[in-house]
Amino acid sequence: MKKIIVSYADMHKDGHKHAMNVIKELNITYRAVVPQPLGECWIFYGCENIPEQLPASVSVWDMNDRDFINSGIRREVNP
Repeated sequence: MKKIIVSYADMHKDGHKHAMNVIKELNITYRAVVPQPLGECWIFYGCENIPEQLPASVSVWDMNDRDFINSGIRREVNP
């Protein structure tokens, strides 16, 4: 399932005040959302209806949950 990450810093540069508003304005649907304060982002899980053009604050990840979690662990262990 596709995940969307909304960056705090880039979101504010785009003129948005909240990640939920970014996703709502793009008409993206999702199953769950988890704020990640240490990662300075929000992660939206099970995303659908993703438009082709996205603001700089939004990135799409299309990998299974295990690979997604492991990619973050590898970056922390091997900077």
